[in-house]
Order: sequence, then structure tokens, then C-alpha cells
Amino acid sequence: MISGYWISQAVYVAAKLRIADQLAQGPQDLNQLADITKTHQPSLYRLLRALASVGVFEETTDGRFVLTPNGTVIAAILNRYPNMKGILFDLPHVIERAKTNLASAGVADRCQTLSGNFFEAVPSGADVCLMRHIIHDWHDAKAITILRNCHNALNATGRVLIVETVIAPGNNPSFAKLLDLTMMVLPGGKERTAEEYQSLLKASGFTFSQIVPTSSDVSIIEGQKTGS
Repeated sequence: MISGYWISQAVYVAAKLRIADQLAQGPQDLNQLADITKTHQPSLYRLLRALASVGVFEETTDGRFVLTPNGTVIAAILNRYPNMKGILFDLPHVIERAKTNLASAGVADRCQTLSGNFFEAVPSGADVCLMRHIIHDWHDAKAITILRNCHNALNATGRVLIVETVIAPGNNPSFAKLLDLTMMVLPGGKERTAEEYQSLLKASGFTFSQIVPTSSDVSIIEGQKTGS
């Protein structure tokens, strides 16, 4: 319980300082970040070090801080399945960072990179649309817009895979319930129950298929395309 509070407060401070916006421009050393944010350098380092330990940022061997690598999920999938091809779709500045990571992973020749806005459209013709820690950033109306655009772009028998935490019923300790408070305060999104994900999928034109737990805190929520 206490550790969840620590993380959420650390994320809140980083958001107030707009650290992610600074790192979106490229790696930054501590002196630069402290000057830009007008903060005490040793204290800022302790904050960033803590957030790097839980995967929010990454500290490089030369002491600079960067956003966590982009394209790692699709790179891992393509490495696991050598006959598969993929498309990485994100904002332009994210795609530029991801290209290096895909090349380092040896999958750049099987991964097309496209930039755009998923509130407007997503690339068409795929069999599966996978989103990790995307839907929880948004309230229901925007989440449905994203999912409907996926529905429109997928092949006739396509599936959507949503990788998020799922809030379980009952009063047991739950990371998802704590993360839900962070999502409420920062981006204005939410973690959801299984029933809430089923409602999102139905409103977007998908039929709910299953929820697959993983060894981590996230699960995979699967929806099957229905209709045209």
C-alpha cells in the first residue's frame, strides 16, 4: 500500500515538472534537467532514480535520463515469432526514437513504422491490433473512439488485444486499484474491471472473447471483430 503511494506521488511530481516533455526531445543529463525545471539537482536525481527503478524513465550508463525505449513490445513479439510482420503506429517523435530500438533488436526489416493520430485513424489491413497501456490513459468516450478506429482498420476476422491491469472484485490489496488513482489524477483515464472492458468492446463493435492473466500485473483483454 505504502509503495503504491510513493510511486503515484513520484509520478505526480515528475508530471508537474514536465519531465517527460523534456525527455521527448532526447536524452538529457541531470544538469540540463535541473536547470530547465529549476529544481535542486541532487533531489531531482533521487526522484528520477526512483522512477527509473519502476520503468517510468531509464538511466543510461553515462548518467543521462531517457524515456523508456519505444517499440520494445513489438520487437519482442517479432523476435519470438520470426515469420510474423508488424506495424508500429505512434506519434511522429515516438516513431523516430523507436526506429533505433527496432534496428538494435534486429526486426526493423519486418516492422513498418507509421506515424499518426489514433483518434483519427489507424493503419488498415492488420489481423491483430495490440495496445499496451494505451486505453487506460483515456476516459470511456475517447477509449471507444480509439477502439472503433481499430475495428474499422482490422481485417474481417481481426482481433484487438488490450494489455492493461484489470480491477478484480473484492477488498484484497490490488495494484490496479492504486494505479487507478494515479490515472484519475494525471491523464484523466482509469483502470477498469472486466465488466467495464466488456462494455467498451461492445460499444466499439467487438465481441468480448476472453481475459488472459499474465505473470505480471497486466492481463490481455481480447475482442473479436464483428460487423462491418
